[in-house]
Amino acid sequence: MEVRSANPLDPLAGLPSLLSLVPAWSLGPGTQDARLQRLLDVDPVLRLRALRAANAPIQREPGQDAATTAAQIFQVLGPTPITSMVRGRTEVVADPGPLFELWLHALATAEAARSLADLDPFESRVDPDLAFGCALVHDLAALGAACHQVLRGQPGHIGVMDWSRSWNLPEAYQVSWLATLSAEIRLDEHLPLARIVIAGEALAMLAGFTHPALAGTLERGDLSFLDDDELVRLTRRLHETVAARLTDVGLDIGLLRTSPAVEDIQLAAQVDRAEPAPALEEGIVRLLAVGEERGLKSLLRILVGNCARYLSCDRAFFLQWLGTGKTCIVRLKHDGTRVKVGTRKITPSAIETALIGKIAGSCAPMVLTRQENFAHNLLDHLGTDSCLVVPVAGGSMLHGFLLLDQAWSLRQGGLYREPDRAMALVGVWGQNLTGLMLRRRDRRSQRDAFTDPLTGLLNRRAALLQLDREILRARRKELPMSVLMLDLDRFKNWNDTYGHLTGDRILGMVGQVLQQEVRGTDIAARIGGEEFLVVQAETSVEEASLVAARIYRAVEEAGRGIGIPVTVSIGLTELRREDSMDSLLARADRALYASKDMGRNRFSIDVD
Repeated sequence: MEVRSANPLDPLAGLPSLLSLVPAWSLGPGTQDARLQRLLDVDPVLRLRALRAANAPIQREPGQDAATTAAQIFQVLGPTPITSMVRGRTEVVADPGPLFELWLHALATAEAARSLADLDPFESRVDPDLAFGCALVHDLAALGAACHQVLRGQPGHIGVMDWSRSWNLPEAYQVSWLATLSAEIRLDEHLPLARIVIAGEALAMLAGFTHPALAGTLERGDLSFLDDDELVRLTRRLHETVAARLTDVGLDIGLLRTSPAVEDIQLAAQVDRAEPAPALEEGIVRLLAVGEERGLKSLLRILVGNCARYLSCDRAFFLQWLGTGKTCIVRLKHDGTRVKVGTRKITPSAIETALIGKIAGSCAPMVLTRQENFAHNLLDHLGTDSCLVVPVAGGSMLHGFLLLDQAWSLRQGGLYREPDRAMALVGVWGQNLTGLMLRRRDRRSQRDAFTDPLTGLLNRRAALLQLDREILRARRKELPMSVLMLDLDRFKNWNDTYGHLTGDRILGMVGQVLQQEVRGTDIAARIGGEEFLVVQAETSVEEASLVAARIYRAVEEAGRGIGIPVTVSIGLTELRREDSMDSLLARADRALYASKDMGRNRFSIDVD
């Protein structure tokens, strides 16, 4: 069966994991985190995929150190992405023997490099875990070429630096590849590390873990710093550590030294095939059942999560363009990792910008794929080679774009089958959003009809309607109720002196004071030009007098804050058995004028 990589620049030709080629090997259900982390120290292809995923800019803050060791990679990714990488679909190959031979050579080189780093022969204090990781993937060029040969039936030549930069891989790994390819090391910063990797490869070959292209030669490494006894000890120990590491994850070294039959590989493919996505209909029903209380961001989060769950993709992102400029931002993501999305801006390349613009204009999804000789800033930021871009519209406007990819499991070609399914989910989501916006518009209309725009308080109409209801409730339950009538002192003078804009500012300030000083259950309203009303249910006139005192003092203090001597006079009364609304308000108004007559900036209680 021929395998075509999703991206010709991928040096591994779409191979998900070498583990998936081992007959009858299975990750098994309920795999513990510790075992998943150990797999990163066994499979060089898995290690490389996980390295890319953990060091993608979307997973890191600017200036954050790169993840280089298995522990650091696992801390960033968590179990979900690594499980998907291991269980990615396995393609049938006729003879994986050359890959297995390179695999054992790489693992032995890694173990040898760790041992040498522990010995520290160059007195350089190279981190043994870093040396192990770099050595595990040190021969990537040969491994990539073997993948091309095995999977495509044709030789391939893999250049290291171009794609490793686009993959945002740590510099230490890049230097190890260059050193392994040319045996020339020009970067002083990683010179000791590269020397240990090269020496580790020589030690692995001396121990019998040969390289298919270098069998019978040790020209690539110098082990002169080791005496004969130390060489014997290290080579003997190397066989033990390689076998023990493989056994620790359920692998038999003998299987990797034979060439499994095609039937066995097919059996292995059935064991750890990625689980299919749940039925799309379930996702549609869940979206239809979303409650009315949800806001826009909550709805978007549900959409992104449902796309990741019900479509054949590993990750889902929601991207928005910033204004009319050239930058965008990923607002939400659902990828199974432990890292939050952050708020970093991205400047897509020209080819990415053009495609997204075309999608916005046509409202039709398209696949963005990495192309040779073009910059791909957005794909680089996400750490992927291909993604499905889906326009997200609702409520008669375009809100942004979904980006869906298969970066974990590398399911070949799946994105090209998802546009219609993705649009089905987005369409249902758009209906929900349209309903939400209509409901909000209705609530806004109702609020505007009953709210004073300058103060944010109720207007006269709404206040009188609520006052009427409170009077009926107080009489029915035989509860006290107090009413405060307020009027700004000399407001016309301030309006004429400072202008109408300042007058509006004073009114807004008084509105804020009332909202702060009265209870949430009280009625606070602007009922005229500079007149206000406060209704306090279940409150005696004695209790309300404390509130009135707080209000006039707070208004005076707020006036000092804006440099204007604003004061307010207040009239206070309580509901009586024989009161109508008019008589109640008339008595409060009488008390208000009593405050004016006594000098303003005070409150008076009508007790007649």
